[in-house]
Amino acid sequence: MSKRALYQKGLILMFIFGLTSACSDDEPARPVSDDNGFGFANENAENAEEPEEEVTLTYARSYDATGATEQLIDEFEESHPNIRIDYTEMPSDTNEARKQYIEVFTDDNKELDVFEADMIWMEEFADERFVLNLDPYIEEHGISMNEFFDGAQDAAEYADIQWAMPQTMDIGLLYYRSDIVDEPAETWEDLLSDAEELAGEEETQYGYLFQAGRYEGLNVNALEIIRGYGGELIDEDGDVTADSEETIKAIEMLIELVNADSTPENILDFDESHTHYAFINGSAVFARNWPYMQSLTEEEYTKTAPLPAESGESSAVLGGMMAMIYANTEYPDEAWTFLEFMTGEEGQKINAEEGGRAPSRETLYEDSDVTEAVPLFADEDFVNTLEEARPRFTGRSYHETSENVQEELHAAVSGEQTAAETSANLQEMLEEIVD
Repeated sequence: MSKRALYQKGLILMFIFGLTSACSDDEPARPVSDDNGFGFANENAENAEEPEEEVTLTYARSYDATGATEQLIDEFEESHPNIRIDYTEMPSDTNEARKQYIEVFTDDNKELDVFEADMIWMEEFADERFVLNLDPYIEEHGISMNEFFDGAQDAAEYADIQWAMPQTMDIGLLYYRSDIVDEPAETWEDLLSDAEELAGEEETQYGYLFQAGRYEGLNVNALEIIRGYGGELIDEDGDVTADSEETIKAIEMLIELVNADSTPENILDFDESHTHYAFINGSAVFARNWPYMQSLTEEEYTKTAPLPAESGESSAVLGGMMAMIYANTEYPDEAWTFLEFMTGEEGQKINAEEGGRAPSRETLYEDSDVTEAVPLFADEDFVNTLEEARPRFTGRSYHETSENVQEELHAAVSGEQTAAETSANLQEMLEEIVD
């Protein structure tokens, strides 16, 4: 099988997975390994060096509209002439991407080497031994994990083993048209009011764009609003707190945003790409998206601000991407070489300057090249928000949690149940999973 066939194979396997998973609750099979311990410590890590013969690695990640990934690969190949990178695009929908990765892993497929992973998958992939233990490489190459934000470092570690290298960090931002709005609203009530009033100004069609499709993005958008009202689904002590007045108010606001006259009729299909295409084409006054969207617009009127918060506290939900090495790669040393470049200062600078992606390395926020390319990264408030952002509920059962939360939230925004019913259902469901 050619390496370019990975994506097509993933689609076929995903279809099979969809048929079989409906009939089975079995855990995915573990890939065969000679390792008898928890991890995949690589005995060749100490001898990693540039290969004498050309090696081709397959790197998989979601679609990159900015072009930064191609530039990163070009610069890596220029400095490592014996390692070629075959870039394979995965779905931007994190649910679909995860399914395709798991089918490749459990099929014992060799057509993958390095891949981008949402931080919420990390513990599951490590627990299933789908990925390499990176500790031997980190130790041998003198990598200091203290150079990364604490949240990113913690997300890449499981059972005291480093399974991934932090790549980018994400928090949701409120984008707005400064030629229409002087200062964006600081509460969700005011944002909805402004969106309704200002839609149509300067040839716009819509007020506020966001991610309401039935995927992980719906969970994140809802949790940002819930936190903005002072609520939480699972608190810092691990207690389920979903059935609260704050959560009910937040879900009511989410429903209002979906049904507003200034909202696109197909908002329940919207993901990040729908949002950025519509906003950068001048179709909306406001939009919620990740930092990368700023690199896609050259309009000076595009500005960013923190998301609204009725409580006055940060509602930011920590997101981000990790770089991982597939446990069954035929080229672990070469895979590490690429991963080290990609998550090192040079690779992260490319992603920041060309892709608008927030680095996971703290020092890059003091790099003049980075801050000149993306002024947002020089904003002290933005950096502080990155440091303070709270993760979603993570863990081995996150996928089950995520899909169930999506189901309840989708039922609410599609008019099948009230906010109060949704809040109560979330409480009951999350208590069963957490307990």
